[in-house]
Order: sequence, then C-alpha cells, then structure tokens
Amino acid sequence: MAVTADRVINAPLPEVWEVLVETRHWPEWGPTVSEVDGPARIAQGSTGRVRTPVGIWLPFEITEFDEWRQWSWNVAGVGATGHRVERVDGSGRDATRITFTAPTWAVVYLPVLRVGLRRIDALVTRQL
Repeated sequence: MAVTADRVINAPLPEVWEVLVETRHWPEWGPTVSEVDGPARIAQGSTGRVRTPVGIWLPFEITEFDEWRQWSWNVAGVGATGHRVERVDGSGRDATRITFTAPTWAVVYLPVLRVGLRRIDALVTRQL
C-alpha cells in the first residue's frame, strides 16, 4: 500500500518529465533535497547522494525507471517516493497529471509531497 498526492499541470508531459529526471532541478522542487551529487539525468540503477536541508548527505539508488512514465528510489536503503506522469486526455489542453507516492507508514510526508507538486507546477509553467 502507498499514500499518494497528485496534481494536474498545464504543461506537456515531456516538460514535466524532464524536471523529474534531471537532478539539477531536484533542489528547486524537492523540499527535502538541497543538493545532489550524482548523474545529471537519472536512469534505472543510477546512484548518488542528496543533501538534506539540515546538511546530512544520504545515498540514493533509482530502483524502478520507466522512461516517460515513472521512477522510484531508495534513500539510505529505504524505499522512498515514487514519481509518475501521465498525459491528461480529453482536457482540451496539453496537460499532465503528476502523482507522487510514498509508503503507507510515511503518511505524515504527504504535505511535503504536495509542496513538491506545487513547486514543479510553478517551475514548469514558468519555463513555458
């Protein structure tokens, strides 16, 4: 089981996806990531580390990766968040639904996920 937060963003799926997979963007939208030491763009099996806002570095590994659809990771060896995108059909606009998931035991993390979604929306729509 997992808890989820989602948001429809008025932007094309490729624009949203790139913000999710290019690590230079992670500190811009991720409330718990202030810096990334790793690949410029993630893929299946990518590893690196992220610095938290309190200065602690934690290792990460991309455990699931399906290009243009979703990715998940472990942080410090623990299953962390999942990130999924899908085109919104029938909306009459070029829109993308972005969904974040977290393990059920991390339900208190939902507000953090929602902040990340809002930041991605602002970041992507500002770039268009």
